[in-house]
This record gives sequence, structure tokens and C-alpha cells, in this order.
Amino acid sequence: MNPIDEIQLSDDLHDLVADQPFTPDLGRIESRARRHRRRTLAARSLAGVTVLGVAAAGGVVATAHTGASGGTSAKVASPGKAGSSGEASPAKAETVAYVRKQITSALSPADSLIKIEENTSAVGESTSMFTNWLDPKTGNTVMFQGTGSSRLTYWEHDYYDANRVLHWDQTQVNYGPRTWFTYNMHAAGPIQGTPPPGPADESPTTEVKQLLADKNTRIVGHPYVDGHRTVELALGSPKFILTEVWADAQTYQMVQTEKFFPPKLKAPPIKAGYTYVARTAAMTKLINHPQIPAGFRQVPYGS
Repeated sequence: MNPIDEIQLSDDLHDLVADQPFTPDLGRIESRARRHRRRTLAARSLAGVTVLGVAAAGGVVATAHTGASGGTSAKVASPGKAGSSGEASPAKAETVAYVRKQITSALSPADSLIKIEENTSAVGESTSMFTNWLDPKTGNTVMFQGTGSSRLTYWEHDYYDANRVLHWDQTQVNYGPRTWFTYNMHAAGPIQGTPPPGPADESPTTEVKQLLADKNTRIVGHPYVDGHRTVELALGSPKFILTEVWADAQTYQMVQTEKFFPPKLKAPPIKAGYTYVARTAAMTKLINHPQIPAGFRQVPYGS
């Protein structure tokens, strides 16, 4: 598998839909079935690292609040259909444009950190869980995966250089072999115009913004999901890739997303739960400053 792909997920989805006729490429689908592709591919490219999970630094992760994915699995509508045993009647008529704007505005609360728990989707393989933490103020992220010999921690810092070229600065710690590496990749050339203010790339929430721009977005219900009354959006087409988004109906903060693949691909859905957590000094430092354990040796990228 290629190590890191710069193509954004939204471009991939549109590319898949545009393919006529649609001929499944399972390897291609597998690589596209991860919300934060750069992190997952970096981890999977390591020799001997195949199972990913949670790696805690000083027990900090254990202090996070239980949120969207921390409780029992939500009872929600079937993909693309409104209504379920846990659904409430809509309180008001809403337009897609209004809901899209509210969700986008609620994605980056400056006084909060965002915890995102998600499973992978690999054709013919067991799924695994990973946890991303995002600092909306800086756009920096840290990912925790694995236990035992497969345990790893991965940081990413995205920024524009003086020539307006976007960089992805990465650091990964592998606990099995007690190694770590850094890798800085960059775009092929400068962007047009002036770089946007604020964080260069607020991944993984960047993908949510891209998904919400889909012209096929539609409101399909107002179910209760993990204690939140939500507005449920469906994006895309069941013939290709269908994504559903649930946001709190009052705050419009993300609660859950789920991506469904065509049945003939036999790929499990990807489900992500979002929790907004008050900033703490310890967690903010962990997200923004890679921490290399004592005694770990530096190795070349991907080795």
C-alpha cells in the first residue's frame, strides 16, 4: 500500500461517483475508507504494525468525557431513511443550507478540544478502533492506536511555508519496536492567493466540511443519538458511497457520522463519534507537542 496520499477524501468520493461503469477496486476502496487517510496509511505502512488501537500518555486519555461513541450504540434510521424507534418529530422545518451553515460554524469551538473515535474499514480484515484528538485553535491532531506491540501515537501539524506551499509535518512513535520517526511532506506547489487565516487544515473536521458541500445533501430525520436529539443528514448515493451525519439539533455540534459502502464491496461501514471536551493544559500540550518516550531510537520514515 502506498504510504501517504495527498488527495482529499471529497475528491475521491466524487471520482468514485463519476466512474462509469463502476468497477470496484477493493484495494482502492480500502485505502479510501479511512477518514484520516494520512494517519492510517502511515501506521499501516510500518512493518509488523497491523492492529491499531489506543495508546495513552500518562493516562490523559482516560480523563476524557464519555460522549457520542462512549455509550451504547445509538438506534438510528436505516441509511437514507427517516424514522426509527428513537426518532422524535421535527420541531421545525429546516433547510439544508441553514443546517450546513450551523454545523460548519460549530465545528471549531476555540475553548474546546474534540475527541473523535472511529473504526477502520478494511475489505476482508477485522476492523479496529482509533482515537483522534483535535485542537481547533491550532488545527493540530494526535492519534492513539493499538495496544501491546501494535501500540503507536501519531502527531500531525499542517502549515503553509513562506512560499504558500502546504506542509504535513508528522511524528510517529511505535511502542513495539521502541522507535520513532518524523516525516514532512508537502504539496506539489503553492496555493493560489493568500493562505486562509487560522489553522492550515483542521482535519479530521475538514472532511466533514467537504462532505456537507455535497449537492445531494438532504435532511432525513431528527432521531435521538446517544442522548442527543439530532438533525440527520444523508449525503451521496447508496449505489456508491452513502454518508450520514448526525448533529445536535440545538448546538449543531457533530455527534456522529457513518459511511456506508455498496453491499457488493462487503466493506463494513465506518462510524465516528464526536465528543467536545473542555480544554486542559495537559491535553492541549499532548496534542500540540510530540512527546518521545525516553530510550526510543529514531529510525527512517516507514521503517
